[in-house]
Amino acid sequence: MNGQNKRFMSSVANYLANHSIIVPTCFTTNNNERGLATGQIYDFDLQIFNPEGHIRVQAAAAGGVVLLTQARYRGSCVGVLTRGIRAMWLDGPTVHRTVSCDLPLGTNYIFTESLGGCSVYILNGRIHHAYSGRVPQGVAGNQQVQPPYPNFEGQFDQTCAVAYQQGGNWYVGNSVLHDAGPFPQLHRKSGYRYLGY
Repeated sequence: MNGQNKRFMSSVANYLANHSIIVPTCFTTNNNERGLATGQIYDFDLQIFNPEGHIRVQAAAAGGVVLLTQARYRGSCVGVLTRGIRAMWLDGPTVHRTVSCDLPLGTNYIFTESLGGCSVYILNGRIHHAYSGRVPQGVAGNQQVQPPYPNFEGQFDQTCAVAYQQGGNWYVGNSVLHDAGPFPQLHRKSGYRYLGY
């Protein structure tokens, strides 16, 4: 929305370096029946929004806070030129577990639940979201994110991992870090909920 999807797809690494992606809690709690299933492919939409002080982000993402939504629940009319981001969804793990899936066919992107201390990595043709925060030896640096996350500062320890395929190779990166409280907040336009202060 507002060109965000196009910017994301034109250069994922650059987009992640300048935006903080907020993942709604609805994806995992199924609030409003908007829950997502691990390993399934959906059409996503990124839209700039103002968290009204509910979320604090690092300076690199000033003005670049985006809410990840499903395109069909985006909260506004889809323009003729609007194109969603076709991507696989990967849930976060339960305590002391790892969630993993084969790398997808038919899409070049994977979005994950907010990390909050977990790790995400690619190994043997699969993507893994590990509660432990650890990554096995031998995983390439550009195919993993683990705490402390790149550019970690102070209390800014929340981020979204994104895996993307480029030139036939898969990479894993994370958006600019943010800090969120434990209180549910509502994005009125789309009806999605997210955690904040």
